Order: sequence, then structure tokens, then C-alpha cells
Amino acid sequence: MALSHTSPRRSVISAGGTPAGGGPVTSSRDLVASATETINLVLDEGSPLPGTDQDVTDLVRRLRGHIMQLADASLPGRTLDHAREVSGTNIPEGYVPSRFYLRQLALVTHALVAEHTTHLSRRGRLLDRPGPWGRWRPSRIALRRAVVAVAVILLIIVSSVPN
Repeated sequence: MALSHTSPRRSVISAGGTPAGGGPVTSSRDLVASATETINLVLDEGSPLPGTDQDVTDLVRRLRGHIMQLADASLPGRTLDHAREVSGTNIPEGYVPSRFYLRQLALVTHALVAEHTTHLSRRGRLLDRPGPWGRWRPSRIALRRAVVAVAVILLIIVSSVPN
């Protein structure tokens, strides 16, 4: 399995933490997209098993690079600690143990990506909401209630002022 032929895009992160194109990943979306692409190379039903030890080593390096970048961008927690623990071990010798380790590393990276994405969406960074309100935008009902409340307050003030 030649990795250069299985990846439709060339922006996969190498072990050094930079995309194959050269520059660093600029946003969380790029990081999540490139990590998901590498995870899909390992975990997809249609993707073949790596044929050589070099292919396994390349995929492990990519996944470790994703874990390192996600560790910099994520909050500390059990998932991050487990990902660091799994990525810190050496690649086992043998055909089946090395592929099992690769799959385990991909699953841990997938969990870390899911946690990272959940954290970002809670903070509103992945939500596409253009406009002056930024992350939070009040609903129509909340705006209507606020307008009615202001109108009632003004009516009370105006009616209480002597002529």
C-alpha cells in the first residue's frame, strides 16, 4: 500500500506537525480535517491494510503528529492522557501486532478529535455565524420579549412623570 496513492489530498500532517505542502496547519478545521483523513486511511472499511512495515511507520508518525497538535490545542483530560500514553509506546514487531497498534492509535486519535471538535463547537468556534454578534446570537423570541419589556418600562416612566 503506497500512502501517496491512497490519499486524495496532500495536506496530511507529517510527524513534524506540518502539512505535506510545507506550512503549519492554520486553523482547528484544518487540523481536524487532516487528522480525520489520516484516521480514515486506517479505519475505513474499504481501506486496505498497510502492506509494509514502512507504511505502518508512516501512518504511526502521522497519527502521532496529529496527537501532538491536538494536545497543544485541547484541554487536559483522560482522553488526552490516554492518547499520549498509547502514542508513547514503540511500534510492536510482527505483522498482526503492528497493525493492531496502528488501529488502536487511530481509535485514540479519533476520540481525541471528537473531544476537540465537541469542545470547539461548545465554545462556538466551529459554528458558522457571521455577523456582529460573533459566537452568540439571541433568538427572535428573546428579542421580542426584550422589546416588549423596554416598551413597558418606558410606558411606566412616561405615565409617572407629572405634566
